[in-house]
Amino acid sequence: DVDGVWVPKRSTLQPCKWSRGRSKKEMVFIPFKEMIDVVNFSLENTFVKMPDGKILKQDKGIPMGDPTSPGITIITCAWMEAKFIKQIPEQEKQNIRAKRYMDDLLVLVARNYTKQQDEILEQLDDGCYADLKLVPGKENTFLENTIKVNDDNSLEWWLKDENKEQPNKIWRYTLVDSQAPYKQKVATIKATLKKAYKMGSNDSLRFMAIRRKLVEFRLLGFTASSLKQICKRLAIETDTKMWFDLPRYFF
Repeated sequence: DVDGVWVPKRSTLQPCKWSRGRSKKEMVFIPFKEMIDVVNFSLENTFVKMPDGKILKQDKGIPMGDPTSPGITIITCAWMEAKFIKQIPEQEKQNIRAKRYMDDLLVLVARNYTKQQDEILEQLDDGCYADLKLVPGKENTFLENTIKVNDDNSLEWWLKDENKEQPNKIWRYTLVDSQAPYKQKVATIKATLKKAYKMGSNDSLRFMAIRRKLVEFRLLGFTASSLKQICKRLAIETDTKMWFDLPRYFF
């Protein structure tokens, strides 16, 4: 039987390993009993200080702002989903696919829609997560991605752009003349462009998402030459040809 988990020390990046046995270098063993004690303490001792100084105790739900909350969310949802999946007829399981990140859920249903699939989706909404109610998200959107289902049932995805129709609708980044250090601004731009690249399903969609981000940064006052220089840095760091091509098409 498994009675605990080996967890990497904070100074190293290694996958967790379910195990029992001897100590491992660069790993720390945490028994399940200790983990349960920590969770119970968090559930019973979560307090919130209000703007007027009043302190309230949270007595329902997953602790707000607690470091244990992500883990509790994942375990709670997985436990309820496992019970729900057992109720789905075997012939229908191949027609429905679902992925969850924390408390965000993406459900894909086969085109040969059936009444039973409708019933399963209603049960997912009303019964799978006990008292929790699913709130519909934006159409064709999951987390920070826009998703498209093609005619051949293949999927495409790219970093969503809520400023596409209306520039500056949502402000995520600081103006070029803000008080933040310039190195911090450059680091933010590089991280944003890397994310746009990573979250595209193919090069054309990556190119489109990155181009839109560059437009967004231009509207914030960053010069074409500074953005061009950042693209060159990314080309050198990642050894990816696209970063060399971007300046030719955009600037």
